[in-house]
Amino acid sequence: MNEHSSSETRPAFSVSSESRVKLPLALLAGLLGACAAATAGWATLRSDVAKHSLEISALQADARSARELLVRIDENVKALKEARR
Repeated sequence: MNEHSSSETRPAFSVSSESRVKLPLALLAGLLGACAAATAGWATLRSDVAKHSLEISALQADARSARELLVRIDENVKALKEARR
């Protein structure tokens, strides 16, 4: 009897029970690795944002005090010019 004429249909490839287990485990391991990398990246990003936020706040405070100092200098220069007249 011809092998192709059997009532059983076989797939073009066969999957062993071993490969059925390996694929989901590899997929799960890959997903777990991707999640771990994403979580680590997120945590690093959050700490960078916090650090830069503190630096920005300090720079803003420096800019405010520099503006206040310039205003006082300007007022003193005006007062000196008026005193000379």
